[in-house]
Amino acid sequence: MSNSEEPQPILEYATPPPPTPAAQLRLVAWIALCVLTLIAFFAWGSTIAEHGYSVTTPFLFVGWVGISALLISIAILLATTPPDAIRLSRLISNLFILGSSAMLHFACLFAVAPELSDDMLRYRLDSRMWADGVSPYARTASSAAPLKPQALHENSIDRLTPHDYLRTIYPPTAQAVFRAANWLGLRIRPNGSTWYPIDTMVVHRNGMPRRYAVSFAPAMRMFTAAASILTTAILLACLAAVGRSAWYAVLFAWHPLTIIESAGQGHIDIVGVLLVAIAAFAMLRDRFLFAAIALALAAGVKPHVVMLAPVLILAAGRHGGCHP
Repeated sequence: MSNSEEPQPILEYATPPPPTPAAQLRLVAWIALCVLTLIAFFAWGSTIAEHGYSVTTPFLFVGWVGISALLISIAILLATTPPDAIRLSRLISNLFILGSSAMLHFACLFAVAPELSDDMLRYRLDSRMWADGVSPYARTASSAAPLKPQALHENSIDRLTPHDYLRTIYPPTAQAVFRAANWLGLRIRPNGSTWYPIDTMVVHRNGMPRRYAVSFAPAMRMFTAAASILTTAILLACLAAVGRSAWYAVLFAWHPLTIIESAGQGHIDIVGVLLVAIAAFAMLRDRFLFAAIALALAAGVKPHVVMLAPVLILAAGRHGGCHP
């Protein structure tokens, strides 16, 4: 054997071709759309925060449609771009999407008072009835004895609840969230203390808006904002499981409807959306029993979710039954 060292092979790597003008233009469009979407939302949202929803209907409509059009443009770019075109790691993309979504929810939570719907009043009344030992399924608020006072200056707000002569229509999962918001609200805003603006809600009576300090409102909006952000996290996990770009999640996470209806209005529907997303992720992981539990809880927010049950049953049958 020769003691001389054998020559090492020379490895030649092909120099990657420079990006084409079309690819560069697509990158510029991608960055511009993401930045413009966030700026547009803050500009539109800050106007609502300053003037309330009393701003003109065309302004609200242009805001909804304009931001939605930007998100649709992002979706088109994603659908027509090679999967490896976005060089950011999935972790960085996930953190940016979650962080920006949390920032938008936080801004809406602390700047916009709920006034587009009277639903929050009913949520609050149901929670107060449970706290007083009265089932809103068995009794109506108008037929029950006056509810015990919980916080100063709030009892008169019960009379503002629309259709208080009817029993509640909200299923058990929703009622559990209302009860939790009632418990939390009395602790984050005790004894009538005020920390404007998120402790208030606006009710329109006789065409005039009136602002009321309500301890229930900030807690309920915190729960729904958290549910919305968690839904984005579950969607990111679903996209990773099916090998799709994480940036598809911004179609939900940055959408004005998502943010206004959760952090801005405190609607319970987002809790059902979160549970459906959990069920979908569990199905992707072949955890059909867990998916069934999540779907059943979602039906406890909005009963029509049971229409998804056949999809779950068929998927479980194709995979040989349920697994925990």
